[in-house]
Amino acid sequence: MMRIEIRFSSIDAAVGERVEAEIRLPGATGIRRIEVLPDCAGVSIVGPSEFLIEEGGVARVRFTCSVPGRGGITVVVKD
Repeated sequence: MMRIEIRFSSIDAAVGERVEAEIRLPGATGIRRIEVLPDCAGVSIVGPSEFLIEEGGVARVRFTCSVPGRGGITVVVKD
């Protein structure tokens, strides 16, 4: 099992506000490739959505939501 840690720059963002997420894979060894996807309609990734994370490293992704309500991201670890 792989643990994924995500920290958001804002938990109560306004519609259209950009949010930055820091993604870490604690305990992972080597280099891992991740893909970040919108988790619901209206969410858009701003900038790159695929990253290589080295052991102990962090990936930063920005996203925004064009509709009111909950919006976020899904992180997929690819081997």
